[in-house]
Amino acid sequence: MNFLNRNLYLLFACQTIFVSGSILLVTVGGIVGHAIAPDEGFATLPVALMVIGTAAATIPAAWMMQRKGRRFGFIFAAVLGAFGATLATYALHGEYFGLFCAATVPVGASLGFSQQFRFAAAGKRSNPPGQSRGVVYFAWVDRRCFFGAGVSDTFRRHES
Repeated sequence: MNFLNRNLYLLFACQTIFVSGSILLVTVGGIVGHAIAPDEGFATLPVALMVIGTAAATIPAAWMMQRKGRRFGFIFAAVLGAFGATLATYALHGEYFGLFCAATVPVGASLGFSQQFRFAAAGKRSNPPGQSRGVVYFAWVDRRCFFGAGVSDTFRRHES
């Protein structure tokens, strides 16, 4: 395995790990919110705050990586995500809804940084077969849920 392919696989694995946190939070965030929120109307607030964290961090992430480098940005994002996950674990253990909501913001912000993985894969040294493959892998990781949801909705509409 040459250097380029090793880096593409590493970036692919990192993207998968980063995105898995958001999938987990979206899947169980509403359920957990419903269980510990003071009012049922706030049940999905943690998920909404994660999305806000992602949106708020996307452009600053690009600026930081442009100024400090991708390695620094990805390490910063990993620390930020680990901090948010640790805070969320503590909040869930003590059933602190406000703290759980606050913990979802840094998790979302780490996702804003993870959007840069595809650009890191596309910006590798010129090796057309490996480079194209890397871009395709990252496009698949980023779009798999979108296309899957669209296909399943289309089938459901035609069945009814």
